[in-house]
Amino acid sequence: MDREQWNSRYAGSELLWSAHPNRFLAAEVAELAPGRALDLACGEGRNAVWLGERGWEVTGVDFSDVALAKAAKLADERGVRIKWIQADLLQFVPEPGSFDLIVVLYLHLVGADRRKVLAGVAAAVAGGGVLLVVGHDSSNLLDGYGGPKDPAILFTPDEVAGELSGLRIERAERVRRPVDSPQGETYAIDALVRAERSDLERRRRSGADRFDEVWEGVYHVVPGPSGAHARIDAQLLALLHGPATDAGLYLMSESNLGESEHDFRVPDGGLHRSGADSMWYATAAMVIEIVSPGDESWNKLPFYAKHDVDEVLIVEPAERTVAWLVLRKGEYRPVERSALIALACGALAEQIDWP
Repeated sequence: MDREQWNSRYAGSELLWSAHPNRFLAAEVAELAPGRALDLACGEGRNAVWLGERGWEVTGVDFSDVALAKAAKLADERGVRIKWIQADLLQFVPEPGSFDLIVVLYLHLVGADRRKVLAGVAAAVAGGGVLLVVGHDSSNLLDGYGGPKDPAILFTPDEVAGELSGLRIERAERVRRPVDSPQGETYAIDALVRAERSDLERRRRSGADRFDEVWEGVYHVVPGPSGAHARIDAQLLALLHGPATDAGLYLMSESNLGESEHDFRVPDGGLHRSGADSMWYATAAMVIEIVSPGDESWNKLPFYAKHDVDEVLIVEPAERTVAWLVLRKGEYRPVERSALIALACGALAEQIDWP
């Protein structure tokens, strides 16, 4: 449909669609902190206004001037300020990295035009920002109710996910939406895609990336240490200092274990046979891992074995346990006592003041 056809549809005094927000939008952004939002193909503004009521700084874009006039009226009635822009979406190019949330709801274009629009909005997602795309799924033609009947303008979640360059796909699936019909309540089938842009630059600026790692070229965001993690880390440094010194080993806090920026791990601490300062340590006599929720401490063992780390000390604050692992024939085996320093699992666990 062209602009005049949409203007004709929006010409009535009543809202063409509900004044309530889209159910999927409400669910997907419920936990997000307000920031800058872009509602592309905003129509009569119900979603833009709802976001504005929740503290978002919203820009709504549509090519129907009639729809935007009704959107402005709705915003005035609800007491929110929205920036409205009338534009052809094929010509509208948002500034790269300028929005914390972009919503594209029920915008149906032929494939080439859809890809052009999505490329522009994907680039406009800021670090840590979210893009939400929802529309009638291709399967809705035969298995759902309502929606466009032209298969050329429908899409699947996988198609949209494959068109969002530079974003991490968090969710891509078909969802059912209840609708009323002459026969009673039935369902429409929608395609929903939620994508995010990694917030690496912001992490670097804040120093939150100090524990992040690269696994064979793949960047792994490591959860920041909790207060409990930090308290145990400080205790371990104190408890291990004497035994390490007696054994002629050098105790260090977190360091980069690996040989390049393309494949390395960051243990919480370690014992080294040399005190030489280095950006990269090819190996260690022992590494220390303090397990935090969501981290990958146990998954690092093959890497440590490959780099000939003799022992791994894994501390589980949630379980209040200590595991000592020794490398034997290429694999780590649990032991009760370290072969490197005069300390045993039980003794160390007893000395820790567990949070």
